[in-house]
Amino acid sequence: MIGYRLQYCLNHYSFWIIILPVFFAAQTYSQEEKQEVYYSFQYEGIVNSVITARLENYALYLPVGELFSALHINHTIDIQKKEVHGFFVRTDNRYTLDFDTLAAFIGKRTYRLQRKDGFVSESDIFLSPAIFDSVFQLHFVSDTRQLSLTLTTIDILPVVEEQQRIKGRRLGRGTALMQEFHPFVCPGERTLLNGGVVDYSLTASRAGQKTDFTYDVLSGLEIFGGDFQLGRTGYIADQGISSSSSTIKWRYVFDENDYLRQGAVGNLYSNSMQPASYRGFFLTNEPAQTRILQSEYIIDETTLPLWEVELYVNDELVAITRADETGHYRMNIPLPYGTSVVSTKQYGPTGEFKRGSVRLDIPYTFLPRGDISYTVGGGETVYDQHTTAFVNAALGITDWLTDKVGVEYTDHPGFRKGLLFNSLSLRAFGEHLVAIDAAPLAFYRSMLTAT
Repeated sequence: MIGYRLQYCLNHYSFWIIILPVFFAAQTYSQEEKQEVYYSFQYEGIVNSVITARLENYALYLPVGELFSALHINHTIDIQKKEVHGFFVRTDNRYTLDFDTLAAFIGKRTYRLQRKDGFVSESDIFLSPAIFDSVFQLHFVSDTRQLSLTLTTIDILPVVEEQQRIKGRRLGRGTALMQEFHPFVCPGERTLLNGGVVDYSLTASRAGQKTDFTYDVLSGLEIFGGDFQLGRTGYIADQGISSSSSTIKWRYVFDENDYLRQGAVGNLYSNSMQPASYRGFFLTNEPAQTRILQSEYIIDETTLPLWEVELYVNDELVAITRADETGHYRMNIPLPYGTSVVSTKQYGPTGEFKRGSVRLDIPYTFLPRGDISYTVGGGETVYDQHTTAFVNAALGITDWLTDKVGVEYTDHPGFRKGLLFNSLSLRAFGEHLVAIDAAPLAFYRSMLTAT
């Protein structure tokens, strides 16, 4: 009996002596299969991060989520479905890697996956470097001694595109549209006679045996402290046929006077309800320089959350912002007179891109908010030699509404009385221009322009 028990104990402990080393060896082997290895990953001097790779059976596997996040490549990982999908570099280049069906596709290419090509962990999907290379043309090389990871690819990845865009943006912002004040400076000492310039052109055209000539000569100089202009335009045709016209004008700009900024005599052009060329005079508080900016234009739009938005006016970068968590963004931009193309470029965090544009027309009939201008003039019309006189005033009520009132007189036989008029300029809904002219004794007219 004692011998039996001794034999039983020896057999029992011998079993555990044999099993335990095998068990611990299996545990050690299992841990070696799922060993985590930390690699230093650098790319193009832009990405500098640590990647948690896995070693299984001495094979290296790289995390899709960590790498694609560092490279700003669009991706969505679904652990339950055992797949990762998104678009690679371009939004039309869709991809999916499915470890449930062992299938992969990118664009129009398809691949069959094997179990050894990767696996799904609790929080990421791991792929062998060979799959990154064959599916995405991302060639990863690991250095096990330095524990470093390098990447080469033929594609321009989103993280590089973003840096290139930022560098180019820094260059572009130096020439961005802004109101640069270069005020008209009258000569410190006005002179009786000073300076002079001549601008001329001569053109010849021939059709068959016929030759025509046109010419245009314009000269200018300072006289009595003002700018004097003398010009002549005409043409000469075969058989001695010719025609010409002359212009002469003298303008004086007043120094730092908001109530009277300039006056002129000579060949002029009226800014009344019925503009016409006339020989006479005018006085005005309009600036001698052409206005550049009329107001600020408000961009209040939505895009996708946290997207970056660049705003351009006539291809000049003027503002940059980032949409909030709801996708809303708002920017104020300077709006110049004339026709402007306002466009946006919107960039998503993983290479998405959208653009939009709108054309805005701002006529010079619009005044900045609070500005008041007036003009008084009179003389003889060039076309029919009738006496004309006019006075008008305009007020910039808001940035999008200007009202102008005035009275115009002519001694034309068909209308020997004063003509009272009102002209309203309105910008509605940002892109529509409305002009309404009312002269109760003559006509009413309106115009709608959609830009």
